Amino acid sequence: EYNAKKLKQLIGSTLDENRLREFSMQLDELADGLKNILAIDDDVEEVSDGSGGSGEKSPIVDMAAFLTNREERKLELEKAREGRKVELEKARVLQEQIADREMLLAKLEKQPYWFNYLSAFVGSVASTLVMHPVDTIKTRMQVNRLGRGRKEDDNILSLYEGLTGNILKEGPP
Repeated sequence: EYNAKKLKQLIGSTLDENRLREFSMQLDELADGLKNILAIDDDVEEVSDGSGGSGEKSPIVDMAAFLTNREERKLELEKAREGRKVELEKARVLQEQIADREMLLAKLEKQPYWFNYLSAFVGSVASTLVMHPVDTIKTRMQVNRLGRGRKEDDNILSLYEGLTGNILKEGPP
């Protein structure tokens, strides 16, 4: 449960490792099924290429009808095959994405637990270094409005007064 919670926090995803494995297995089955369908289509096309006729019609009409039907079947089979190839390509791309996500999850599980705390602390300190002077200026403007402000010239370093305490509060308790 801790690992799933950690992973969810780290990547902001509701997908866990088991769910990704399920997707991967389903995609493998889908890809195999599409490959089988493409192979069956090839077999059907080979069978439909055989000659045949009814014998009741004239050979010219029979041959023209046969060629027309054969061309129509070829076009239909080709369209169906192209559609299946597109589906197969989408499934392959999705498989690659899931494999990449599984690798990322594995890397995140190997990451030490303290790394999250360290990165949160560094981000918090960076934010404080940027925002502390802004907050100091805002507070001084409020105090000056009340008539109790300083009258001396302040330098840039004075904007960081009280920074140590502000940074220490960002650390763990």
